[in-house]
Amino acid sequence: MQIDPTRYVLLLLVAGCGGGTVVDSNVAPPTAASGYATVESDITDPNEIQTRSAQLQHYIASSDTYEQRSYTFTISATGNEFNEFPEFLFTLDGIPVTLRWNTDDERFEGTNAGTEIHSYPWMITENAQASLGWITVFGDLGGMGLEVGGFNTDPNIVNARADIANYIGLGGISIVAEDGSFWAALDGEAVLIADFDKGTISGTVELTQNNGYGGLTIPVTTLSLNETKFTQNTFDGTATIDEAAFGLSDVGTIDVDGMFYEADATAVGGTLSGIGTATAENGGGTVFLNGAFLADE
Repeated sequence: MQIDPTRYVLLLLVAGCGGGTVVDSNVAPPTAASGYATVESDITDPNEIQTRSAQLQHYIASSDTYEQRSYTFTISATGNEFNEFPEFLFTLDGIPVTLRWNTDDERFEGTNAGTEIHSYPWMITENAQASLGWITVFGDLGGMGLEVGGFNTDPNIVNARADIANYIGLGGISIVAEDGSFWAALDGEAVLIADFDKGTISGTVELTQNNGYGGLTIPVTTLSLNETKFTQNTFDGTATIDEAAFGLSDVGTIDVDGMFYEADATAVGGTLSGIGTATAENGGGTVFLNGAFLADE
């Protein structure tokens, strides 16, 4: 895997959510207006419109609590530049927000109709066809978390491969108490293996805490993406974590929704979501876990 730093920050698509249109168990339709990925596809192309979706942690101001919420939006480059970086149009719930690069804070940001968006680039694949990043939305639509998306792969391309592919990239998790008493974010290297002959994919994300509040301290730990079958260009599976490491007495199913990206299925990304219960020393309440990963060959 190679990450070009200059393209890395262009990734505004950091703002995209969850890999495009809602993942279907049989086949994921194109996540870009032009169709599935081609060798010419580029997330900074001003003639392109992408749709992304993800589960983020939504802040409910009226109750001062959090919940999981599905976000879907479109994003496209405007063709303009600001601070020598492309400008993007991000439309969420019918509200268009122009995102421009803030050099001091190293993020894309914009405000419109009471909705403010900050988009932090994490990773963009070498050919600029998929990206991963953190997004924070302020206002009534307020939410936070990781998203992944880009130009997804034509299912016929995925079906034509019969090799074993190794993918390396980045992944992360955000964990927050429903009552807002604690929050923590972790990230690290993602490693996945896809066996196209058998139609299976599995992997790990090595996690190190990088932020948080409320006293929750999570040691270096591993999230495992359990082996699952993929159908056409998409997959729905589960992940496993060390509950104790996350300060949880239990956690239900951690869902993984993912798909293949780029013209030749040379990238893979997905989102993570789960609900657990904090240990007694961490308040014993409901906890939401959300994340995403992206890796390329």
